[in-house]
Amino acid sequence: MKRRHFLFQLYQLLALTMLPLALFAGAAIPLIFVGFAIPLAIFHLTFNTKAIFPLTFNSAELVVASLLAFALISCLWSLNPESGITTIIRGTCLLFLFYFSRKYIGDITCEQAKKLIRCLMLGMALAIIISISEILTEGVLTKFFNYSLNNFRNINMAKLNKGVVLMTITCWPIVYWLYAQKRKKLAVAMWVFLVIFTPFLESSTATMGLIIGGITFGLSLYINKKILIGIISAGLLLYNALLPISMHLAPIYEEAENIPIVSGLSARTRLLTLRYASDKALEKPLLGWGMGSADEVCTSAANDKNYTAIKGAVVLNHPHNGLMQTHVELGMMGALLLAGIYIATLRLISRMSDPLHYSAAIALLMNFWGTQQTGFGMWQNWHWCTALIAAFWLMIASRALATNDTQKAP
Repeated sequence: MKRRHFLFQLYQLLALTMLPLALFAGAAIPLIFVGFAIPLAIFHLTFNTKAIFPLTFNSAELVVASLLAFALISCLWSLNPESGITTIIRGTCLLFLFYFSRKYIGDITCEQAKKLIRCLMLGMALAIIISISEILTEGVLTKFFNYSLNNFRNINMAKLNKGVVLMTITCWPIVYWLYAQKRKKLAVAMWVFLVIFTPFLESSTATMGLIIGGITFGLSLYINKKILIGIISAGLLLYNALLPISMHLAPIYEEAENIPIVSGLSARTRLLTLRYASDKALEKPLLGWGMGSADEVCTSAANDKNYTAIKGAVVLNHPHNGLMQTHVELGMMGALLLAGIYIATLRLISRMSDPLHYSAAIALLMNFWGTQQTGFGMWQNWHWCTALIAAFWLMIASRALATNDTQKAP
């Protein structure tokens, strides 16, 4: 009982503070994930040491392990093997932390789970209020934290959009809970508000992911599971296989001056970097340049006269597209393994007996996929942690809807 009570108190604190905290300290998102994972793993294993073995990974986790294993092998021909190995170690730690903690979500009682979801909703409301105040005051709190922490404690604070991404992807456990409580209008209103609101926070990537997740959620309510998952799986395979070729054939260099400038990093800069990365990926299409090589490959554009001659061209250190970075570093082999992770996860989601749980889970997955393809690199730990944190909250919401503490969540 003491163990459960401690977990409950810790998760209450995380539910209330993680979204506001992430707005001003996006670099803390992996620490938030660790705050969920380590207590669950340690407390359960302390009382059940035999639970460590045998390891029973699900199909998605096995594909993740395969991708990490291939990435490790690719360090043999990598341009930056030290960076690659460091990234693989971090990814492996995240995999095992999630594995142990997801198995023991049952340490939280149904009544505690209900209270935690309510705390999460309050934390979401608090994050939205803070975000609105930031817009109205032109970022007074962000400026304060940046100045005080950077200048006096030498801490590099992350940008606001990391917290916005976590806020949008974490909305799906709340949508699931509200739908299950017959509050559909409130759930839809929250999603619509976030779609309209996030562009004001200059996070178009978060908005795009939220729209993709919302469309998927709506489709999942009316289209047969097998048909929808079959369509998404086929689309992922085609997209993963054809992205470098399609970007290479696109007249991006020729039409660069006509590509509009958007606030911050422009659409022009992103597309030019994607085009250059696609050219380099096609030089080593099967196995790629090796894990950790994206930085060296992309920054080599500074020595490419054809690239630097383009008006407005800026050299970035990675393609800002998870799949393109995978093609650059791990080639077609890595890209297909990445598609395999999504497809295996989709198959696991399809087995969920609760239709609303299934809809929220597939929306969460596609929301994450959308942000990964439109703004972030493949190996950014904080971004993967947003999906893992949201997955935890989805499991807690499912736990809250169980009828008793011994029943498995739907």
